[in-house]
Amino acid sequence: MTEKGNTWLNLPKYTKGYMDGVKLYMKKAMANFGRGEKIKCPCRKCENRLWWGGSDVERHLIWSGPSPLFIQSIYDVSLLADKTDNVEFEHNTRFGDNLDDMLDVIYSDVGPNDDARKFYRLVDEGKQPLYPGFVNYNRPPWLNIKPENLILSTSIPGPNDPGNNIDVYIQPLIEELKELWKKGVETYNAATNQKFKLRASVLWTISDFPGYAMMSGWSTKGKLACPVCHYETSSMYFKHSKKLCYMNHRKFLDPNHKWRFDKRRFNGEVETGTSAPMLTGRQVAEILDGYENSFGGVGKKRKVSCDINPWNKKSIFFDLPYWKDNLTWHNLDVMHIEKNICDSVLGTLLNIGGKTKDHLAARLDL
Repeated sequence: MTEKGNTWLNLPKYTKGYMDGVKLYMKKAMANFGRGEKIKCPCRKCENRLWWGGSDVERHLIWSGPSPLFIQSIYDVSLLADKTDNVEFEHNTRFGDNLDDMLDVIYSDVGPNDDARKFYRLVDEGKQPLYPGFVNYNRPPWLNIKPENLILSTSIPGPNDPGNNIDVYIQPLIEELKELWKKGVETYNAATNQKFKLRASVLWTISDFPGYAMMSGWSTKGKLACPVCHYETSSMYFKHSKKLCYMNHRKFLDPNHKWRFDKRRFNGEVETGTSAPMLTGRQVAEILDGYENSFGGVGKKRKVSCDINPWNKKSIFFDLPYWKDNLTWHNLDVMHIEKNICDSVLGTLLNIGGKTKDHLAARLDL
């Protein structure tokens, strides 16, 4: 590159000399390589892949600067006469991620704010591997998300579930959720071409029954295993089967339902009980006020039986300012429940060994 080219391409992007150089380039490029009102953009993000209007390309070159792959070509074009034969831009390296395309569309009219500019810089830096040819962690982000290189960062390693310690793993998530609720994040609305504060909240979690215990802190084992009936859970221990059975489901029926009075088909008694009112979030927060969590122990035994105190911890979700006011906190994944019931029913009907519930111990308990 000659000295003349350095006078504007090597200047800081905010200087008048650089901006004048960009305008000169755009005048020559549109006259020689434009297709109607559009031209390929050689900025650091577009890398001669996307077609934009002349004013858009000019803004890209000022905001992001030229791609190192096209500096010589940009300089050559700026020296062209008013009209010449087309000269194709050449390059050997092309990053195939779609992130740059998306960001260009988002900020094509209003331009990125300071935080967005920092993010752009991180994206550019992230394309450069720390150690070429090394492990996944050193690859550019767009390569990491390919299936063959995918590493599930939210997976918890190890053969056992984390139990109560799951709060330790999701603590960074909770901090981000708190920020999303209190401060929000600046977001661009493409429909109105305006920016707004986007806030978010967690409605509930979805898990299987053991996962329910980990997320909520309520023990799903022992006499008080039902989180809906809570302290009024109806349970009975079968000494022959050596299992707890949860009874009195008829109490959820209408007071005049005929099954409440059916002794023969159930436990030989008329059901007069009523379902317990569900605990509200504020009630749970009051019950657990001052509860000291203990994390990090592996295989530690409970100091108090879950038959007396069913709470294993105060869930980290109560750190969210709105959590105690949610109407629902934790939902069960029906798939697991349906599968277990189906296995038990079919195993009993077909008398499958190890699956049937009709065995000697069950007959003795009846």
